[in-house]
Amino acid sequence: DLQVNPAVTAGALGLSALALGSGIHPEPSNALSFPTWMVHTSSLIEWLTAMGLIWRYAEVTGNPRWKGLTWGMLPFHASGLCACTYHFFYNAPPVGLCVALQSALTVVGDFTCWWAAYRIYQYAKDQVSTPEGVTVELPDSELGYFSKLFALVVVTSAAVKWGELYLDLPFEPSMTAACALIFGP
Repeated sequence: DLQVNPAVTAGALGLSALALGSGIHPEPSNALSFPTWMVHTSSLIEWLTAMGLIWRYAEVTGNPRWKGLTWGMLPFHASGLCACTYHFFYNAPPVGLCVALQSALTVVGDFTCWWAAYRIYQYAKDQVSTPEGVTVELPDSELGYFSKLFALVVVTSAAVKWGELYLDLPFEPSMTAACALIFGP
């Protein structure tokens, strides 16, 4: 297991400004590992990235139904926020409703993505001709683009993993705070 000094990592990431609590908290035994936080945060970042690329594809192709797929994916992203919020509070019973909410949002996302895919199919079927030579380019080279995404995952994961130890919020769980993290800006 990777051993990293949380105070050094938090300071290196500029998280000392987040030290709004009563000092650094000891990490609970059920805390997620850094690689597990990377999996969770990368999932959230990847959903947002995919949604952004699909939105751009809709604009390039002139098929507005692709934007519907972006909206259809939103419940899956919110489901991931529920999971991360639950773990942010170290799986505390007062925020256990996050698990049920995650399940419900996954079911809703299954339906909304299916519906959006069906609408894309119907639109394409109804078109007399399809655009030729349509290409969507990534903003950077593929390696540069994916490297930036990976760096974002690493920094975000470290900020959550060790930055939350400087906050009182994860150690005072409530559904109100959990809902603010899931549905807030």
